[in-house]
Amino acid sequence: MNRDEQALPPPAAASLRGNAAMLVDVLNGSADPIAVFDSACRLLVANRAWNALSGLAGYADALGDTLLPRLLAHALEGESQSALVEFGEAGDRRSYEISASPLPTAEGEAGGVVLGGRELTGQRRAERTVAELNDRMRGLEREITEIGHELESLSYTVTHDLRAPLRAVDGFADMLARRAGERLDEEDKRLLGVVRESGRTLGRLFDKLLALSRLTRQRMAPTRIEMGELVRDAWLDIGPKFHGEFQLDALPPATCDRILLKQVWLHLLDNAIKFSAHRALPRIMVDGWCSGHECVYRVRDNGIGFDMRYAGRLFGVFQRLHAVDDFPGDGIGLASVSRVIARHGGRVWAEGQRDAGAAFHFALPMTNADAPPAFHPPDA
Repeated sequence: MNRDEQALPPPAAASLRGNAAMLVDVLNGSADPIAVFDSACRLLVANRAWNALSGLAGYADALGDTLLPRLLAHALEGESQSALVEFGEAGDRRSYEISASPLPTAEGEAGGVVLGGRELTGQRRAERTVAELNDRMRGLEREITEIGHELESLSYTVTHDLRAPLRAVDGFADMLARRAGERLDEEDKRLLGVVRESGRTLGRLFDKLLALSRLTRQRMAPTRIEMGELVRDAWLDIGPKFHGEFQLDALPPATCDRILLKQVWLHLLDNAIKFSAHRALPRIMVDGWCSGHECVYRVRDNGIGFDMRYAGRLFGVFQRLHAVDDFPGDGIGLASVSRVIARHGGRVWAEGQRDAGAAFHFALPMTNADAPPAFHPPDA
């Protein structure tokens, strides 16, 4: 069928109106608002959806005295145009795209105009929501940048300003010990030694805090890691001081930063070595599995364990459940584990019982390529 056969009859108003009933029946089958105007910009037919749209409060004002005539005029000149019309209160804002297209005659001239509406309310709401979220994200980025600058300032203060008095205390204590010489009895010398050692301990804590601060700011380079190989690598560094049984099961791979995750394994393995050291036969077991959308890893030991009432304190900075004299440490290691896993979008937790060992877990988000289905949870 050629174009002339498809075209409507000449745009005499009477002819168009004569077909109005049939056009209404056809147009009412569309859920989108549709209206037909003649060459004099008079409304000929409109479907139910258009009538419903025209009756909405605020629509006529939004279309205005200029927008509708402009759309009709351009269409009658053979040029299709569209415009966004928004109206209604803030809580019930409606959005429609109104398009005007020429209705050609048999001679190819514009004998009328077809107006079509497409509701964009949901899309526009989604766009506004995305814009608001982007604004919030930019605000959070600014806050994070400011926090980063504050951390850098704190790091500088710890590195320089706070170390100076520590060096002074240690230096003057040493000078006093040498100048006083034999005038000091053994208790005096012991007390001076305590002063100097306390200063060195505080210096080591500063170093650990700086290292923890760097963990939160270090740029990550996630790659697919064979976790079993990473554990073996960490065990080569720390295992020689362990005199007991070490068991490493097959572990699912994960996408993570190799350097940061090695620090996680070093802290967890060192923790297990330390708290199982008093056993006649210390034992450390490492295993892992896939659960839902996570790769879960676990380090167990048969050490002294802990009271689960205080499990929430384990991953805090300087939080300890045992006396320093019994188990040396600074309370930084598990805090570092928590920070690193959080940066990977994961989570950490611990289970234990007094005098019956402990199990430290961490879970990392699993990608499609990370874990084959063979790594089932231990109770599967």
